Amino acid sequence: MCAALDDPTALRFVLADTRDDRVVAYLLAQFAIPEDEKVRYRNLGWTIEDGADCRIAPVVADHLQGNGLGTELLKGALGILRQRGCRHVILFGGTRTSNARAIRAYEKAGFKPAGVFREREIESVDMWLSLK
Repeated sequence: MCAALDDPTALRFVLADTRDDRVVAYLLAQFAIPEDEKVRYRNLGWTIEDGADCRIAPVVADHLQGNGLGTELLKGALGILRQRGCRHVILFGGTRTSNARAIRAYEKAGFKPAGVFREREIESVDMWLSLK
């Protein structure tokens, strides 16, 4: 995330605890998508374009997961991305197929599985959301 702070093709959404200003959740949205992710999606029959589409990386502090904070962060970020004209949103590197809780949360937000892939012996699922 720190390397992306100077990235003009990204938006950052940060939630902090007002009691001590500690970051409790963030979401990075990047509009410049690496070629390997574009190729992976293209092989699944989906076309990803820089600028029109984006990839997101949401994170919620472990001790706050499961209380709806991530859902609210995602809902707010997706609303802003929609207003900015973003067509499609994909997950930054997918999510592990073993992470049923995350997959359910993304599906609850409207994401659809696009396909499964293996990287470094880890099986993950790419997920896709249309904002059109």
